[in-house]
Amino acid sequence: MFSAANSDNLELRECALLLFNSLPSIFGNEQNKYLDYIKKMLLKSLCEGSSETVCLLFYYSVLVFKSFIFQVKLAALKATTSFILINSDDKAILKLFAETVIPMLQVLNVLVENDDDEPLLCFIELAEKCPQVLRSSFNPLMEICMKTITNADVSEKIKFSALEIIVSFAENAPATVRKRGTNYLIPLGTRK
Repeated sequence: MFSAANSDNLELRECALLLFNSLPSIFGNEQNKYLDYIKKMLLKSLCEGSSETVCLLFYYSVLVFKSFIFQVKLAALKATTSFILINSDDKAILKLFAETVIPMLQVLNVLVENDDDEPLLCFIELAEKCPQVLRSSFNPLMEICMKTITNADVSEKIKFSALEIIVSFAENAPATVRKRGTNYLIPLGTRK
């Protein structure tokens, strides 16, 4: 699975990530031996194309390439979410994988702009079941949610999902929201 997930072939990498998303406990008792590899695998795909240098030969091939990159990034976001959720009771794993949240937010930001709510659904799950992994990235997450909610160009479904992240966070990590969320909640309360 690691060789497929680290392949230059984006379709092969997406397949490996989809498999890992479906079976995040695939390593069983051997998981701790592979934590660094798992993290590197997920980060590589989350960050794919972030600083790419692509020779633009044909417009269509570039669009297809970007589409594959987005598919790989979404698969990596889902796989990372699944892995974090299945290990939500293990503080050491959560601490190790907290580093993946910023790249996950970058993927969220790009895909929401393309009117895709799947990444928002991943963050809703994290906010509901594992908000502690999101605490260190609370402000960037809230900024993305607020930008999405106030964006007239996105669908109501997307806006509702962004609002659901905030509500889930408030329900499951109320101290964090009370301490750092007033700048975000006041505009929501006064919004028409």
